[in-house]
Amino acid sequence: MNRKLIIGTCGILLLSGMVAAYFGFAKSDELIAMQVDEAPRPVTDLEFTKQHKFVTLDQDILEGLVHNVNQIQLALFNGERVKIKINDRQPINDQDAIAYGEVESDPGSNVVLSMAGDSDGGKTEAMSGTIDFTDGRSFKIDYVGDGVHKLVEIDHSSYEGVCNHPAGPAG
Repeated sequence: MNRKLIIGTCGILLLSGMVAAYFGFAKSDELIAMQVDEAPRPVTDLEFTKQHKFVTLDQDILEGLVHNVNQIQLALFNGERVKIKINDRQPINDQDAIAYGEVESDPGSNVVLSMAGDSDGGKTEAMSGTIDFTDGRSFKIDYVGDGVHKLVEIDHSSYEGVCNHPAGPAG
């Protein structure tokens, strides 16, 4: 009786370990690999943002967006995570492309992501893009150097004073 119990328990533990290993090592579609404390160089336009963070991107997903990755997840701010579905892709060469899509939970949203390789024609290393929600929120991702990108939520009200034109004809 004890032998059957031991064999059964070992079988369950082995199966549980295999399931845990599968889900633990299964490829994630999260674009952000990790958050970093600061940019490698000064960033000057943060006064136009509600919030920002500096991140590194998952290299496999970044390169995959150039060719065949059609869905990614992105951790925005305050625990908000979105799934982005790529609907169209404009390849430029083996390292560069522009991907167009939308946030899966927000039909009518607009996502444009541009990926670029290094100047020697090597791996894809940079992304610049926008995510515009139908509720008016906008996010931007830009490459700041040394493998670091900044992700920002744009504060549309911050530049109202900068772009106001006086009444009357120009000139």
